[in-house]
Amino acid sequence: MRNGAEPALAALDTAPPAPRPIRVLPAGDAAESATRERLVRRLAADRLRDLRDDGVTLAYVARMYGVDPGDLERLQAELLPR
Repeated sequence: MRNGAEPALAALDTAPPAPRPIRVLPAGDAAESATRERLVRRLAADRLRDLRDDGVTLAYVARMYGVDPGDLERLQAELLPR
């Protein structure tokens, strides 16, 4: 007569599976990286513009994202030329 615990006990006796090696991510080419950077810059500019249009001050945005207000002003000047 067999009971239901036998298969579970047999599984405990086996060795754990060997760890899988870490996969190396492809570095990508420079064109792909530049495209990604342009996209992130456009998204950041859109976000800053939306916050500004909603009346949020730059000082508040700096506190919200945990950055120095001066750094954010320079970034805004770079992203949103007048």
